Amino acid sequence: MAEKSRSFKKTTLEVEVLSEGDWDWESLKDVAHSITDGGCSGSVETKDVTFLTEEQTARALLKQGSDPGFLLGGAWEGWEPPTEDEPGSAEVGPTAEEELLQVCQDVASFNGESMPMLAFSERMGQALQRMQEESHDA
Repeated sequence: MAEKSRSFKKTTLEVEVLSEGDWDWESLKDVAHSITDGGCSGSVETKDVTFLTEEQTARALLKQGSDPGFLLGGAWEGWEPPTEDEPGSAEVGPTAEEELLQVCQDVASFNGESMPMLAFSERMGQALQRMQEESHDA
């Protein structure tokens, strides 16, 4: 049986809280408690969903202060991105085809919610332009 490919996403949420007076939250758990069991009203909206490669996920985990092995498994434990002095350290972005696929996956991930049309059309246009440029360079 073929191994199921793993999928990683970065989801950006916007939390809005209506309250009376000052609040001093220490964590998202405190905010959730204030909304569900306390004296606040709140809503949560998904602002962005981005599919990530394993390396992009590792970099995002490091940025958050987590070890990549936490989410990616033992092979990534203690991983650090190459320094600028190391060969191959220049960050390579996705190909135009990968970028176009990412846009399509992002749109599909909205599950019926509308993605801002301007953001979609800009990203799609950029990806298509890159594909055209890369095909001319080949």
